[in-house]
Amino acid sequence: MIWRYLPWGPFADVDALTAQLHALAGLATSRMLCVREKTTDRPVGVVSLMNNEPSHLKIELGNIWYGPIAQGSGANTETTFLLLDQVFGLGYRRVEWKCNARNERSRRSALRMGFQFEGIQEAHLIVKGENRDTAWFRILDREWPAVRTRLDDLRRLAPGF
Repeated sequence: MIWRYLPWGPFADVDALTAQLHALAGLATSRMLCVREKTTDRPVGVVSLMNNEPSHLKIELGNIWYGPIAQGSGANTETTFLLLDQVFGLGYRRVEWKCNARNERSRRSALRMGFQFEGIQEAHLIVKGENRDTAWFRILDREWPAVRTRLDDLRRLAPGF
């Protein structure tokens, strides 16, 4: 289920989803990006660069979700590679990835992308009326060259997204 661990959704209709995406797109410290399939230009997911703190040279990849058509397609690997390459190319020193500690799929994905696990922050947020423990991951600029090589290899092995 796409919406299980996200702080919003599921949505009653397309208009409700659109309204939520517009609200997120309006945040000053966040940039929502639509992920599109290369050959058809069909939208398949969303990712954001969020919690941007340029004065501390850190940013977070978050609010990541893909429709069933893109899951397992290599879309996340490609998108993550491109975003990391961009932010480290801009001089950022730290990129974070946070998720609900119970979200095993997201945790595995972060590790597969080369993020380092930093720990669990208990009772970090209240999401949909429940305590959320948050798993923290990060990549530092000094780690990026090795992670970049690893992700580039994963991109070559991924299905043709």
